[in-house]
Amino acid sequence: MIWFQQNTRAWRRRLVGRCRKRSWLACQYLIVALFLVFEVRAADDRLTNHAAFFVDAYGLADASTEPLVARAYQIFSQIKAVAAVQGRHTPRLKVLGTSGSPWALALPDGAVLLSRGALDICYRAADEDLGDTRLAFVFGHELAHLADNDFWSAEVYRSLADDQLAPLRRLLHQTTEVGPGRLAEIQLKETKADDGGFFYAAVAGYPVHRLLGDPASDRSDFFQFWSEQTEAGFVGDGTHPPPEERAAWLRQRLSQMLGAIELWRFGVRLLQADRLDDARYFLDAFQEHFPSREVYGNLGYLSLRQAMQRMPQKVATRFWMPIQFDLDTRADSLGGASVTRNAAGLTSEVIDLLETARSALERSVELDPDYMPGWSNLAVTHFFLGDIHLARDAVDRALARRQENGALSALQAAIIAETDPTLDLWPQAIERLETLLAHQPQAAAAHYNLARLLDERGRAAAAAPHWAWLRARAGELPTIYADVVCRFEGGARHAECPATRPRSRGLFPWPLPIQPGVDLYQDTEVAEQLTDSAWQRLTLRFGTAKMDGALFWQPDRFAVLVLGGYVDTFVLYGADLGTAVELRKRVGAPHSIRTLPGAEIWQYGGWAAVIRSGQVTEAWAMNASPY
Repeated sequence: MIWFQQNTRAWRRRLVGRCRKRSWLACQYLIVALFLVFEVRAADDRLTNHAAFFVDAYGLADASTEPLVARAYQIFSQIKAVAAVQGRHTPRLKVLGTSGSPWALALPDGAVLLSRGALDICYRAADEDLGDTRLAFVFGHELAHLADNDFWSAEVYRSLADDQLAPLRRLLHQTTEVGPGRLAEIQLKETKADDGGFFYAAVAGYPVHRLLGDPASDRSDFFQFWSEQTEAGFVGDGTHPPPEERAAWLRQRLSQMLGAIELWRFGVRLLQADRLDDARYFLDAFQEHFPSREVYGNLGYLSLRQAMQRMPQKVATRFWMPIQFDLDTRADSLGGASVTRNAAGLTSEVIDLLETARSALERSVELDPDYMPGWSNLAVTHFFLGDIHLARDAVDRALARRQENGALSALQAAIIAETDPTLDLWPQAIERLETLLAHQPQAAAAHYNLARLLDERGRAAAAAPHWAWLRARAGELPTIYADVVCRFEGGARHAECPATRPRSRGLFPWPLPIQPGVDLYQDTEVAEQLTDSAWQRLTLRFGTAKMDGALFWQPDRFAVLVLGGYVDTFVLYGADLGTAVELRKRVGAPHSIRTLPGAEIWQYGGWAAVIRSGQVTEAWAMNASPY
């Protein structure tokens, strides 16, 4: 060991020299193997320096001058956002400048390395959509290895075919898991990584069915295509299942995975419709398949939302709380004029819901420390529980990830005002809100929180212009806050506010093959239609008759939720739904718009539409309101 440490740099120079003379594929993981087997601890040879070592040897591809490289980093960010990778290091991508044989590799320091050759192959003989999907799968595969702490063993075994390396091969057989007797276990790990990569790419929205080719045509699957582009050693080496077996396995898993994804999608739709109890069944079931930051974040939001519904109205609406989903619920009467602060007066049920929300949200930001919605909702949860210093830390972290967010900045000011009862930080909070409004005069949350803080200090005259500004825009505010600004203490509605919030009466503008509300026990024709082989099915067993049912879907076309024997929701997918401009012309403005990364949800009564890049990509109608 001492001898090896003293000669580490010489070994590194020799290894890099061999890799430059031979194929990189034949020796790439040998370097990693030597570090791991001999447990090098010299300062410049720590495991956390692996990525730097490869970058130093081969350089980085330039994302600023190569659009495809920049695209790779964007796709990696999308897959990383849904991948359940934990550990000391945040996953990060390095696209190396080597254009030889294609390869991808996950390292113990959290780095995922991709050769320029692999990037090129993903887009070879493929349209952009298929190329993106291939690359998303490759990234997902490597991130799945990271999630299970599998870094190198499967590749090291085939990298040691050289007779000159036989002593090291024998040593690895004795000291690691890559010996011949464990190849079945290694293959299982690769299959598991395929499973994870396939699932991550699907959850991120990529059409993963295109990876599997078409057995009825000449279109090969991605695994066969990849193996055809690589050296012969890639196929039949024993460490990976043969390409045809990998494709067959994933083809078998496709229906099950898409079923799990439909659980997620319907959970989000129910959440958007404020059907919180129903949504929990679906999100809990999805969590069993895929415990990602998003599902923890949405479960945390759900519990936080339920807690706000059950707490005294003055606690829920004292300040504007920028939680991720709209607060379009019916507000209760305001009651008396006293101020109720934070956790004071909360029932044990509400506190339990807040603690449940906190646990889920803390898990979401643990999975991804850069998950801004998790930090934002966590700040609100801490605030309601009276943990003001934790709330301040969480809102600061959220703002560090989205600095130009007026609602978050307004929440930060409110938290500052509550930070220390022994200090009067009210002037600093007021100054922050006034500064925010000077830069963002349309920030409704800032007007609301400023008016609240001024009123609580008896500055009614100073608060009045801000209440007036809010009343003039009451139709644009979430209902819970519109009711606050429009009602007097006695319950009467302010004359400056409309009598009712304006609502679009637009009907669902597309034909529905199956109408929500149909009783499948009575309408046997519809029930028979759903048994057609074109429909894939996932049976729902939630343990209660009213929630048991099934999901049916045809990829990229339709999805149906059946609960308690009734068609609950019907979903349309596709590029033929038209544009957002056309939708607004046909049915008017939506009741509300929820902005998400890369998309908007337009809510119209009992139905909603998803807008991406100006196109309607998805729409659903529910058995709750007229269509």
